Amino acid sequence: MESTFLVRGKRVNVDQAKLKIIAFFQTQNITRTINIAKEHHGKLMGKKGAFRKDIELRTGARIHIPSIKNTSEIINVTGTRNSTAKAIKELEEIILKLKNVSEKEILIDQRHHGAMIGVKGKNVIKLQETFNVKITFPSPAATKNNLVKIRGLKDDVNKAFQSISELAKALDESLKFLKPGAGNKVVINDSKSNSC
Repeated sequence: MESTFLVRGKRVNVDQAKLKIIAFFQTQNITRTINIAKEHHGKLMGKKGAFRKDIELRTGARIHIPSIKNTSEIINVTGTRNSTAKAIKELEEIILKLKNVSEKEILIDQRHHGAMIGVKGKNVIKLQETFNVKITFPSPAATKNNLVKIRGLKDDVNKAFQSISELAKALDESLKFLKPGAGNKVVINDSKSNSC
């Protein structure tokens, strides 16, 4: 909400009054509210409030996010005009990103997990960096668990999903040739002899 003041008098006095009014309102704390879906409050808080505190340090505003038990979706931002404007802008940008976050699950034969992860995670790290996503494989202890999760921005997740699907299909095809009794022979060729 903008305030308008009409100041009359001598030019010098009007200019001084204008500067004092501007200084007063720039340093006065105000509270603005922003309506953010309850599902995003936890992400805005971060672990032990670290993410919220980080935003507060960057902007100079104080951010009050309702507790988990409180059903309110209203977040209060207190500070100067500039600091509250910066904080609200940053919160809106974060929410926009959170709304675009997606997660997909894909079933991949557990026999392929090791090849997809690679030595010391080299392959999965490359996939994650290429597509800017987080890829989670089930624990090796979880027997018969073929569910792999891909999380990130929607477009990135879709691209990663497509690439991983193609990789899994190629790995499935390579296993067909190694299945005993499938009619395929594995030939090991060396300089002395051929054996089947």
